[in-house]
Amino acid sequence: MSRVRFIARAPSEWPDLWRRDREATVFHHPRWIDAITRAYPRFEPRFAVHEHDGRVDGVLPFVRYRKLGMEQILSLPYGTYGGSVVDPQAAGDPAGALAAAFARLVRRPLVVRFEMTLFHPGEDRAASVDRELGRFLRPTHTHVVDLTVGFDELWNRRYDKDTRTAVRKAEREGVTAAAEPGDEAVVVLARLHAEQSRNWAGFRPHPVEALRAVRETLGEEAEIWVARRGGEPLVAMLVVSAGGREAFAWVSGSQPEARPVNALHLIFDRLFRRACEQGMVRLNFGGSAGNPGIEAFKMSLGGIEVPVRRYYGEAAWRRRLRRS
Repeated sequence: MSRVRFIARAPSEWPDLWRRDREATVFHHPRWIDAITRAYPRFEPRFAVHEHDGRVDGVLPFVRYRKLGMEQILSLPYGTYGGSVVDPQAAGDPAGALAAAFARLVRRPLVVRFEMTLFHPGEDRAASVDRELGRFLRPTHTHVVDLTVGFDELWNRRYDKDTRTAVRKAEREGVTAAAEPGDEAVVVLARLHAEQSRNWAGFRPHPVEALRAVRETLGEEAEIWVARRGGEPLVAMLVVSAGGREAFAWVSGSQPEARPVNALHLIFDRLFRRACEQGMVRLNFGGSAGNPGIEAFKMSLGGIEVPVRRYYGEAAWRRRLRRS
């Protein structure tokens, strides 16, 4: 017998499911929901749990945000991936059952917005979720660098010629890039992130307190990389990881002086070198908001386009209000 129930505490089986599910990302790891809810206490963690004969074989993490009697249901917030984590040997279709339960949850009258974003799901899981949420699908994509090929392959074959030239120029200009410990790196990241996003319509930068909370919660699996020239920070980037599987460039910021000396090229080059040494499988650049220049930059570093399935729903009145 199978059933789905909603709970407020993370099930103990979740870490093992994460390790076994090849479709799970860094954001499906239990520590991520701890980090994001510590950074933003307004988010309440919730879990849809699939059980078969009393055994948990699927978990769908999400957060609930309540204000003025209305709810938002997000799996998960701030451009991260959600959806289910399932036992690959489970009987039946836990991913489909969890998607159906999620669909029923978000159809409640007081839910004014929901989203669920799946990173490159397999055909079976995509079909299961589409059956329940397909009319809300907004296909998009990200760019991913395959680190299993090793850094020599990346440098010699995956980088384009102009990128190799850009990295060498950054080195000649005296730019350095490394992961930096300590709270100063958090402050630098928050400042550059806020400065760069100042003119982005409808975007609120992550405050320093939130970035600090994420880093403190994830520990060594949240690194802040900083590119400097003459001691002056040019680019800062928060890279999150989990279990040595993948790295995700989640939040970044830069100042205009970074571009002429190719500081961003150098920071990714150094990041790739280290990630390959650590045996990481992939680095995910994250979305590009449809900006062709940003996408071209990612591809110049060996980024490969990978599909992402985003299911998004919003009350009509809220959509009109946001647009106005």
